[in-house]
Amino acid sequence: MKRQKLKKEISERKVRQIMRHAFHGEVKIKSISLLKGGFFNTCYKVTFEKRRPVILRISPSREKALLGHERALLRREARLLSEIRKGGIPVPRILFRDFTGRVIPRDYIIMEYREGAN
Repeated sequence: MKRQKLKKEISERKVRQIMRHAFHGEVKIKSISLLKGGFFNTCYKVTFEKRRPVILRISPSREKALLGHERALLRREARLLSEIRKGGIPVPRILFRDFTGRVIPRDYIIMEYREGAN
């Protein structure tokens, strides 16, 4: 049985569209970098001219055959990160989330970028 690839890149144009949607209009992007590692989500580091960099995390396509506990994994993670942050644990803040499928047909979150390693 062939293994499905869960991570799927999106175009630079789509990343720019997501950033305009999230930050309400035109944003001046300096660079968009695909991040390596991980198994599930497609992640990008986006740097701007006049704001701090962010991480864009995009879930697998809704058409992918996933196990029940894998569906909506990014949604659960976003909720968990918000709760952990309330408890004073230093995790990146979620700046924007979109689970509607309006901009792209996948869930995504935009988080603060923090230096370091997983």
